[in-house]
Amino acid sequence: KVVVPNSATLNPGAQDFSYSVQVQTDRIPPGDTDYDLLRKGLSSTKGGEYKVEIINSNGVAKASCVVKDGGGRSAGISGTTNLADGALHTLTCSKTATRLTLTVDSLPPRTKTVKYPLRSISNTVQLLIGAKSSTGVDATNDWYTGVMRSATPYMRSRHDQKSSHAASRRSDAPAPGSRRGSTSCRTSAGRSSR
Repeated sequence: KVVVPNSATLNPGAQDFSYSVQVQTDRIPPGDTDYDLLRKGLSSTKGGEYKVEIINSNGVAKASCVVKDGGGRSAGISGTTNLADGALHTLTCSKTATRLTLTVDSLPPRTKTVKYPLRSISNTVQLLIGAKSSTGVDATNDWYTGVMRSATPYMRSRHDQKSSHAASRRSDAPAPGSRRGSTSCRTSAGRSSR
């Protein structure tokens, strides 16, 4: 796992934003867990959360995006593509006040429209890559099993495509075409890459 200290630059506030990961795995999460790929906050975190993970959907590994604002309003959207095929996949989650969109590779995006506007997401917790918690050690920590080529937390959408530089740690050589501000790492179940 990679633990990125809290920074105001990792909090999108009320603006539109996107975050993404590049992953490669042939594993399906066990039925009672999922693979946390990138997350800032938990469902109980004051100020909200955003995350992207791989879930086990009837035996198929699928992408899932979730955002929750500081007022408790949330949105989630899951993909349909099998991610446990050993191929490299790019997963991008994009949030606006009224929509949450998941894009897998160059496939048509899937969008969830919310009834009530999503507001500010801003918390004081660390950003985690490859696990649910910085202190968890067992399977309930939702360890990601596979290769992660890059992780790009919170980048401004449309108006400003600069990515956050607070997560510029690397534990492996960056993949060709990876963006500045991304993190490259290998993770395996129950093991830290750092």
